[in-house]
Amino acid sequence: MTHEITNAFEKIIDRKLLDAAFNQLSSYVEDNYPHLNLAYNAKAIEIVEHATLTDFELVRTIDITQNDDKLVFKVIVAVEIEIEETVRRDREVESVNKKFILSCSAKIDDIQDSFNVESIEEY
Repeated sequence: MTHEITNAFEKIIDRKLLDAAFNQLSSYVEDNYPHLNLAYNAKAIEIVEHATLTDFELVRTIDITQNDDKLVFKVIVAVEIEIEETVRRDREVESVNKKFILSCSAKIDDIQDSFNVESIEEY
């Protein structure tokens, strides 16, 4: 794809589709936080007892391919995750940043309604 087409496609993804991915990414973070090494970048928290996705933004769209009437692509997102730990009966809360790759697909003729996150992995 040309640079202009890629930029236009990223704008569509950023404006309309990433909201649809928020719930899936949020569930992924909550279900997998023990394996994400979130305390590595933390300043105060040593053992993460809970993690919640608070925000994310599009960094880049890569590997855009067309298979018949379907687009397959990957989206790199930068996320902010709130992590928690109880220390001596006090609840410590801190935010950390991380990047993920979302493997996505959508039908060409109905990108918005057919958008699907097929897998999520750490970047």
